[in-house]
Amino acid sequence: MIADEIESDIELSAMTASAIRAAERGASLTQRLLAFSRKQVPQPKAIAVDTLVSEMMDILRRALGATISIEARQPAMSG
Repeated sequence: MIADEIESDIELSAMTASAIRAAERGASLTQRLLAFSRKQVPQPKAIAVDTLVSEMMDILRRALGATISIEARQPAMSG
């Protein structure tokens, strides 16, 4: 019932997806903090920084409001 309402509202769907991604990042941070407190060796993994930044931009824009403008630029790849 709620899922049908979310799917029919594009803005609500985007906000929900953004909230889910933020919750997942929060869970990941919590795991890393707990591992640090237990002195466990971290398991490094590759991440797509450009994707992470673009996902964070949406959250930052909502949090900062219309009075603050933010911009992220990806450097040109050489080679």
